[in-house]
Amino acid sequence: DATEQWAANLESRLDAAMDDGDRDEKASKVLELCKEENRDFDAIDAAVKDLAALPAYPDIGFRARGDWRLVWAKSDEGVGFIGTGLHRVPLANLEDQFLSLEADGSCALTEVIRVIGPFPNVKNLLTGTSTVGPSTLRLTYTKVIDGTGAELTSSQARSVKLRLAALSKSLLVVAAASIDADDW
Repeated sequence: DATEQWAANLESRLDAAMDDGDRDEKASKVLELCKEENRDFDAIDAAVKDLAALPAYPDIGFRARGDWRLVWAKSDEGVGFIGTGLHRVPLANLEDQFLSLEADGSCALTEVIRVIGPFPNVKNLLTGTSTVGPSTLRLTYTKVIDGTGAELTSSQARSVKLRLAALSKSLLVVAAASIDADDW
């Protein structure tokens, strides 16, 4: 029984590894479209759907581990949903957002916010746990530290459920539910 399960898992992993070439090509297409100066939302949506149409990794929790950098977001609401939303204050812009998903289930989201003027960048750190499923990514923030080192109120400590839209070794696409549609 254990040998049959091991063989089935190995076969699934080999099948997924064979799909990586096609998956990498489709992920590259999404990244190229996101880097364009005048982004075509419909083309990005189509490229994400094309990538998402590939079979899911059987070991998706393992594959999602690592460090991810925000490349592009369809809306400000989507960015605010996953982070603190503090980039929305006057004269502030989100410079970068990094997400680390660790093997032990811990997670950390680092936001770098640029304040216009002669002010330094602000780094916010949200830490907690993560759960990765075939189509969901849940981040449960238990601690939020702002750029001054102060721990923010418990209202920032929350659970965020995202739809895991697509995954490759170079691209993690998540969607936050919004009023209009999915925000990538």
